[in-house]
Amino acid sequence: MSYASLCRFEQTGLISLESFIKITMELGVAGDVRDLFTKPVYASIEEVINDSH
Repeated sequence: MSYASLCRFEQTGLISLESFIKITMELGVAGDVRDLFTKPVYASIEEVINDSH
């Protein structure tokens, strides 16, 4: 990832997906970000309660 891309991200909040992934890998949080997209979506509170047991 280029320095210019990092600066642009810091200034604008805009970043390519590829650069975002590189940053998460470098910071050691790629797994946490992956979990945001792989956790189940619940339709009701009952599903949340049942999943926690």
